[in-house]
Amino acid sequence: RSWYYQTCTEFGYYQTNDYKESIFYDNINLDYFVGICKSAFFDEMLNKTLSLEEAHEIVQQRIDYTNNFYGARNIPRSHIYYTNGKVDPWSEL
Repeated sequence: RSWYYQTCTEFGYYQTNDYKESIFYDNINLDYFVGICKSAFFDEMLNKTLSLEEAHEIVQQRIDYTNNFYGARNIPRSHIYYTNGKVDPWSEL
């Protein structure tokens, strides 16, 4: 639940699929993940039922905020150690 909360309120990182021949094409899309955010967190946190479009807006606003706060691709370059990431399971993405 905590990882889903972070993806909904900070990162995104949704692994969606736009390859039409995939068995997951129609079911596992961005609406699927944002729907989880909506029902698991946003409706309760805001004490109202949101539309899926409103939930999309909240997710995008939170991702934009996180990217802005941490610098996204323009990270300040001091006291940072970069590894090669070969043992990181996300490295091939």
